[in-house]
Amino acid sequence: MTLLHDLLDHAAHTWPDRTAVSTEEDSVTWGELASASEHLAGWLAEAGVRRGQRVVLTGKASPVLVALCFAASRLGAPFAVLHEQTRGAALAHVLADAEPALLIADDPAALDS
Repeated sequence: MTLLHDLLDHAAHTWPDRTAVSTEEDSVTWGELASASEHLAGWLAEAGVRRGQRVVLTGKASPVLVALCFAASRLGAPFAVLHEQTRGAALAHVLADAEPALLIADDPAALDS
């Protein structure tokens, strides 16, 4: 079975210097994305995320957000990416339903609203 991070590793091996993700603020190559996802997988594991535990990600679309998705895949952790404007009751509903082991937000103050 091919997993999400397997596709990343294949792309990084095949086109290491080609742009993988680009935003107005930043861009990364396939090689950089694979390396970042490996590093972030270690960070997620250190934070206690294990195979089968859910991770919820929220924030502005960015190379880091994409790398976190691949990092969760490397650990076998299902993940959900929420729109950066998901707040209040909608966010509470998702968190209650998903019961994530970890919530990662690029703007933690937004979680208070």
